[in-house]
Amino acid sequence: MYNKIAVIGHLTSDATLRYTPSGMGVADFGIAANYKYKDAEETLFLGCVLLGKIAESLAQYLNKGVLVYLEGRLREEKWEKDGKTNKKMMVVVQTVKLLSKSTQAAKTPPKEESELEPF
Repeated sequence: MYNKIAVIGHLTSDATLRYTPSGMGVADFGIAANYKYKDAEETLFLGCVLLGKIAESLAQYLNKGVLVYLEGRLREEKWEKDGKTNKKMMVVVQTVKLLSKSTQAAKTPPKEESELEPF
């Protein structure tokens, strides 16, 4: 079985960095990807999760409005609420490329300019 997604879009929220009980970094954020055809436009909203050291390193640059390229795999999350089963598609991110600089990075640039370049 093959499960891979590549998407370009703008972050809909700032990344939230948290840690698992074992100490692994987890960054959660949302992305909106637009698709235009003929006279219509459709927007796909996806939840995203980034794991490990890269989550810790990039979380400060993943701010609302930043344009990113993501590669990863899709995962369906299910949960029960009020007796109803809910579903949501998530991207487990494996590759991130920043296509625009974050507003936070512009305010407080890192020591080395190369850190602002797309990955």
